Amino acid sequence: MTFKWSSSMSSESVPYAPLPASQALPEFNPNLSRSLSVSGSPFEQFRSTVAARTELLTNNEWTLIFPDKGASFHKAIQSNSQTNGYADFKGAVSFKLERYLETNLHYQDYRFNDAYQATIEPDTLEGTAQASPAQVLSLTFHNKTASKKLNYIDHPVIGTLIYFEPMPLEDAIDEMSGR
Repeated sequence: MTFKWSSSMSSESVPYAPLPASQALPEFNPNLSRSLSVSGSPFEQFRSTVAARTELLTNNEWTLIFPDKGASFHKAIQSNSQTNGYADFKGAVSFKLERYLETNLHYQDYRFNDAYQATIEPDTLEGTAQASPAQVLSLTFHNKTASKKLNYIDHPVIGTLIYFEPMPLEDAIDEMSGR
């Protein structure tokens, strides 16, 4: 689960950089896995506690099968929210099985130029340069993640909760095949 803190929740000023012209724009991809709303998840208590102060960016759940130590799993994520056809938040997550699960998170949170957005009519969004993101906050986190423990990765703008629970291989295969 990844969320964005309200700007009033932090006294730190975090600078967003101008979006480089060479960087691909974060076009919203409807084929990426959508955020889940799973009741009874380990995040439920946290979500109810901070819901009024945060914006849920993405809440994903995967069944991972690692064939051996050193194996890894990679997934692209994005927020359900979008502005003018662009994802407000995009990221890539990877998990590598070692003694612990090694978690690598690469996030990009986008800001849009509000002055331009107010002047854009919905019929003219395609090909309008003003409708694209103007600034980006790029974050990278590396963490060793323990199973059966709520792991919290914090930043003044974005927070992430990660939870892993080992399961028997047969159960994981059944879950992945939809049985």
